[in-house]
Amino acid sequence: MKISVFLSVLLLPLLVFSADSTIRRVKERHENNKPKTVVYIVKEKQIAKEEIDEFGVSKITGTIPDGKITEYYPTGEERAEYTVKGNKKEGPYKESFPSGQPMLMVNFVNDLKDGVEKELTEEGKVLSSVTYVAGIKEGVAAKYNYEGKPLEEITFKAGVQTGVTKKYSKKGNLLIEANYANGVQDGLTKYFHESGKPKSQTLYKNGKPDGEIKEYFESGKLKSQTMYVNGAPEGAVKEYTQEGKIVKEAFFANGKPEGPVKEYFSDGKLKSTCVFAGGELEGVRKEYYKNGKPASELIFKKGKLEGEGIRYWKSGKKQEVAQYLAGKKHGIAKVYDTNETLEWEVTYKAGKEVDRKPMKEGLIKQQQNAKEEAKNKKEGAEEGGGEEPVIK
Repeated sequence: MKISVFLSVLLLPLLVFSADSTIRRVKERHENNKPKTVVYIVKEKQIAKEEIDEFGVSKITGTIPDGKITEYYPTGEERAEYTVKGNKKEGPYKESFPSGQPMLMVNFVNDLKDGVEKELTEEGKVLSSVTYVAGIKEGVAAKYNYEGKPLEEITFKAGVQTGVTKKYSKKGNLLIEANYANGVQDGLTKYFHESGKPKSQTLYKNGKPDGEIKEYFESGKLKSQTMYVNGAPEGAVKEYTQEGKIVKEAFFANGKPEGPVKEYFSDGKLKSTCVFAGGELEGVRKEYYKNGKPASELIFKKGKLEGEGIRYWKSGKKQEVAQYLAGKKHGIAKVYDTNETLEWEVTYKAGKEVDRKPMKEGLIKQQQNAKEEAKNKKEGAEEGGGEEPVIK
């Protein structure tokens, strides 16, 4: 027998007993707070025990007498009431708040939910409503917030999500309107901004995007357009600014980027260029500052950095020239100041710095002083001189 409980019950002695009904007491719960072990008591004597797994499937040891079953809050108020016949729930089932106001109402036939199930607030507002036929969901299952505004509406047919599904924001505004067939998205799905204006629309076939996807700014202007085939992007992909200027151009083949990809700043100036082959970066990737000067030139091989890579200051002068192997710095990297004067030669091995050599006069002197200071400290420690005395 499946038992549904919606409030946590403290494991304290019951304060109220009914002489003509069976008392239901939850002894142990699962991590999700659902009942795990339940006992049934008549006149302070346990007459049956129910073990419920995490899926709600139960096993009863003993016999629950036919008739009324009552569960109480630790403070004595009635929490739940229903009728059992042949160890199965039969007829109206009701859970209540300590105030006595209904919290959950549903009907059972042969231990299966049958009819409309409603979950309520203490003020009587509906939080959820769903119709069951012999334990299976049928029709629209709806959820609401505490202000009575809709949160979602899901259509079921023989227990399977089929038909229109709608989801709303906390304010009650429509965010998603989707079509389902046999439990998967099929047909047009529409997405909306909080304002109610269109955000995007996608065609689905057997649960996968199939067709052109268009995304819009809240102003109604086109933000991006992508073609999908059997769930994967295919063909040209374009992204735009609010003003209609292109900010990205790419091409996909079999769901992977293929060929040149260009990105632009909002003013239309080139931001980056690169080439993909089989979904991986291949060849030179160039990036630019907004002033049009180069920001970097990096070489890729099968998606990993390889060979010489150059990074620039905003002035266009070199900032670093490094060598890469299998995606990591390897060999000597030359670092320059803003005047493109060589400052350092840094040696890397598999991405880790192993040596740093100053090349600028001031840095050379600075490093020499640091080495001399370190040497003096070491010699002083070896001689045991300790710290110099403080002269007052």
